[in-house]
Amino acid sequence: MFEHLEVAHIDDPEVAVLYSQGFSQRAKRLQAGVKRTHRWLERVFGREERTYLAVLDVQGRVIAFSGRALAVLDESDWRQACIPPYGSPHTVWDGPRGFVVSSYDYHDAMIDAMLRVVAQAPARLEREFRKVRGSDESNIIRFMDLVATSHEICHLFTSPQKLPMGCSWLPEMFSHYLTYAYLRETSPRDAHFWKLCEDAWASQRDITYTTIADYEMHHADMPLENYLWYQGRFNQRGAQLYGRMGRRFADRVIGFEVTEEGVYRRLAAISRDFPAWVAGFH
Repeated sequence: MFEHLEVAHIDDPEVAVLYSQGFSQRAKRLQAGVKRTHRWLERVFGREERTYLAVLDVQGRVIAFSGRALAVLDESDWRQACIPPYGSPHTVWDGPRGFVVSSYDYHDAMIDAMLRVVAQAPARLEREFRKVRGSDESNIIRFMDLVATSHEICHLFTSPQKLPMGCSWLPEMFSHYLTYAYLRETSPRDAHFWKLCEDAWASQRDITYTTIADYEMHHADMPLENYLWYQGRFNQRGAQLYGRMGRRFADRVIGFEVTEEGVYRRLAAISRDFPAWVAGFH
């Protein structure tokens, strides 16, 4: 996928890095964060992984994550590495390697949507948000780099647990759970702010899509604010599960059924209030 680009690289047996010229310091900084999450997840699941791939936008900000190496690309290299359409995340399969790529402007649109939602959140949430992180967009972007890399690496540890079987929302909720658990155990202050962000996003009213069935059908094409509402709800559930069960929830979601009915049955066996939580999307 990147073989034809004139990009620099950092050889590393754990997290290899590809990056456009001028991004060396940022590439090293992101690599360090990736390694921390990677090692924590290996301890949680008791198994080793190799390396990962992140595709970033023209400012070198995280867009998406998967595959074999960490890649920090400028706009020109990004356009040469990816295929249209550029407007939304999509997956490219390159032989045995799977890459998740996205448009270089998608991250900016997401950050803008996040800030709009916070500005309309209940006053208590907005005040706390500003108190913890301020109103400087660069502070939000640095924090979202941490969360985005952690969340997407967590997705990489989802497939071997057979979580994608039957539905799309469960892997997303599970990655939120793992991200929150990781932050709680390594950086409680960041965990607090992550929960605050998601509470603000889940506080939205008058949105179009509100059910699990809606998410399954429209998660790839819904408005960003609506997408953030679901992310907020998923993260709230993940935080609740961690508060109640700690890492035990991760231990119990191994070997899930291949049917949607089996998934719901197993979830209800793990936590009896899961059916009520799913039904509560309305």
